[in-house]
Amino acid sequence: MGIVLDTNCIHCIFKNRDKNYAPVLTWILSSEGKIVMGGTKYEKEFTKKAFTGKYYLRLFNNLKKQGKIVRIDNSKVDAQEKRILESTTNSACDDQHIIALVSASNCRVVCSNDKRATKYLKDPDLYPKRVKPPSIYKYSTHSHLLGKKYTGIPMRNVVA
Repeated sequence: MGIVLDTNCIHCIFKNRDKNYAPVLTWILSSEGKIVMGGTKYEKEFTKKAFTGKYYLRLFNNLKKQGKIVRIDNSKVDAQEKRILESTTNSACDDQHIIALVSASNCRVVCSNDKRATKYLKDPDLYPKRVKPPSIYKYSTHSHLLGKKYTGIPMRNVVA
């Protein structure tokens, strides 16, 4: 029941309330939706971009209290990221941490507005054999990705 949020869309979801991301916000706040987080680089990037004010600090503390944030073991994500970095050394990919989080968690949906990242997020060669590349949520027409078919897959390496 989770979604990985690329930090490039956090502001669109929670602050601007962009109509393309309204279904994601509703799904997280009013339904079974949860934000999947983990990995040293992801958390550093997330903290740098998301917690730049009292609004976000309060918001994410409340989401955490409501059980809307699923934490994946950092060591598992970091190990996946190391593997992916070795595979993408000569590429323009700069989202290895997102791919690693998907790999470690088995999360099936990534919310991102980074068009350049799609090529790498969808590359099956960057994932372990048992993990399928995620679906990418970019527009409100992708709201079907928030259903149980995509988000109901049990996640791995969840930190209690």
